[in-house]
Amino acid sequence: MMKSIVSNLFVALLALIAFSGTTWALPSRVSIDVSSLAGSAIELEIDLYDNSGVIGDSWALIDNVTLEPAIEIIDFETGTLEGFEDWLNPVSVGVVSGNLIGGSYVLRIDEDPGVTPTITYTYKDFLPSAATTLSFYFEMTASNTPGPWGLDALVFSILDPVTLSPFPSLPGLYGFGDVLEVTASGVMYSPGVTVTVIPAPGALLLGMIGIGTMDIFRRFRKSV
Repeated sequence: MMKSIVSNLFVALLALIAFSGTTWALPSRVSIDVSSLAGSAIELEIDLYDNSGVIGDSWALIDNVTLEPAIEIIDFETGTLEGFEDWLNPVSVGVVSGNLIGGSYVLRIDEDPGVTPTITYTYKDFLPSAATTLSFYFEMTASNTPGPWGLDALVFSILDPVTLSPFPSLPGLYGFGDVLEVTASGVMYSPGVTVTVIPAPGALLLGMIGIGTMDIFRRFRKSV
């Protein structure tokens, strides 16, 4: 009887962890090598594509957009967009209370009810500098429902702010300057991009519980 209970609890725990993992993307830090663009102004564009056809089943949070060494930091702690544009999708792009790695505010991007993708970009473009890295933090709640164009996708692109063209040294995944794409199935990124997942405290706790449960289960099996 006890063996069955422990076994069922273990299976339920694994199911909970798996469900959580496929529903929420953990906060992640993205680092992009822009050393080849030294001396050029750059524009960061973020697009959220509603490919499932269901409005509201995917959204994203963005924080601490930084040119490094720390030439400029956009952390939204003023409660404003601080250099990002919302005129294309004013009802779907805004700063809200919350945090990914600390602080009180983040940029939130929702699927727009009228047009896809939802687009925001740095209208206060990063000016020419000696920066070598562009970094930011993001978290995406991604639908795993596919539509005619696949899964909902969050796409980050680096463009020339004057021509809106990709830089030859950063052509991107599909040749349009898109250096990172995030969906419910995972992430794709171009060379020079590093994505580091930041484990949330809840995920760490679940992992510790899971390890502890497996240890108890193994010991129980040995005793029967």
